[in-house]
Amino acid sequence: GRGYLGMSGLNAKCSRALWYGFHWASPPQELDIRTKRIFDRGNLEEERIISELLEVGIEVYKVIDGAEVPMTGSLTEVQEEIIGFAGHAKGHPDGRVRGLPESSKPHLLEMKTAKESKFKEFVKKGVKEANKVYYGQVQIYMHRLGLERALFIVSNKNTEERYYERIRYDKDYAEALVHREMGIITSDSPPDKISENRNWIDCKFCNHTDVCHNSAQPSQNCRTCDCSDILDDCKWECSYHGKEITQKEQEVGCPSWRRGWGL
Repeated sequence: GRGYLGMSGLNAKCSRALWYGFHWASPPQELDIRTKRIFDRGNLEEERIISELLEVGIEVYKVIDGAEVPMTGSLTEVQEEIIGFAGHAKGHPDGRVRGLPESSKPHLLEMKTAKESKFKEFVKKGVKEANKVYYGQVQIYMHRLGLERALFIVSNKNTEERYYERIRYDKDYAEALVHREMGIITSDSPPDKISENRNWIDCKFCNHTDVCHNSAQPSQNCRTCDCSDILDDCKWECSYHGKEITQKEQEVGCPSWRRGWGL
């Protein structure tokens, strides 16, 4: 599993599902070929958008170890990383831009692709209403990077149209997400369900339905074990073996596994 709580999904509806994901409570979903193509399409689009921004004189860059590094959009480029609460939450922004016609101030850059029906929703409603997860993503990124604006670009996969929106930093909104992040990481049991009905739309297609609604045994690994505990700096420890445990060790677990964490 991923070793951290992803900031990009922090504004998802269900805190409990985020907590389950952080604790590797269910087996990871295998991506089918079509889903992999969808992800690849998004990555390829980022390269196209960045090259177009550069062509019209907009500076595209990232900050690594305090230094500005120009970006080309190449698939091999290392992303900037944002570290959240106790090192257990991380975010990877698409980049930063400077020199927009509307403002000389630096902006966060986030790029997405969408099918036509969803694209029209972005155009009609704006990012905040069309996709709350994306809106939360740019808010917590701006908060952690000290930026006041974000440039959000959506590409229509059907027509090649683009939607551009400059989003203002909302301090209260971002701080609520920071609080949620801390709560998920520090909670010693799963947060409340969003519905008691397993057929509720958000529960029906959730990866954690069996553990959450059917009392299924969680996956056996250190993050579901009663002997594990969270340390600072994205580290975990085992009280049974009396040592810090690497991510690889956490994934494998050991024969002394005991169901814990309120699971």
